[in-house]
Amino acid sequence: MSSPLSYPRSCTALHGLLILALAAILMDCLYSGQEAVDMATTQPVESTASCLYQVMHDDYCLGAAFLSRPEGLSKILETMGIAHAFGSTDDGEPVPCDKIIKFSGNSPFYSLEKIGGAHLVRCGRPIDINLADEIDLLAAPGIGPRTAEKIVLYRETVGGFSRVEDLKKIPGIGRKKFATMAPFVEVKTSGPFDKPQYVQAP
Repeated sequence: MSSPLSYPRSCTALHGLLILALAAILMDCLYSGQEAVDMATTQPVESTASCLYQVMHDDYCLGAAFLSRPEGLSKILETMGIAHAFGSTDDGEPVPCDKIIKFSGNSPFYSLEKIGGAHLVRCGRPIDINLADEIDLLAAPGIGPRTAEKIVLYRETVGGFSRVEDLKKIPGIGRKKFATMAPFVEVKTSGPFDKPQYVQAP
């Protein structure tokens, strides 16, 4: 005679199978969701903004902002909601696009550094082929190590690109490869300004 709390073995086995099936479905959903997230982070993001700024203080990132055109420091800080952290700042010359603005300690100076190619692509911004080094260029689809090396060599030999279509002059970049990389690159600057620039905050 079985106790009132016992269950038939067939029922217990059925419950076990149901639990395993539900677990398998849940794992499949989780995997599919992660795959979608991974794909989303590697696809270009459409953005109407033409400038990306990131502000750092020592080793801490204080924020990032997309703006429609180059702006002065106070406008950038105001857009990020961190103007109060730096007191009163009057706008001087506009800060060039796609820059990291780095403050250190209580110094009145900040440095400007380029934002890396991988970060630009994730944020939907093209890579300036007159500014990018080989590592930056690798972030653009269609550009491998050998092609990146050729782009930098061509730029150093000729003195820079005047338009994106100049990439077609490089041996190995045919119509198909150019079509793949073109949406991810641009020509904005006229020279290699990739070294840090130090500016006094106004």
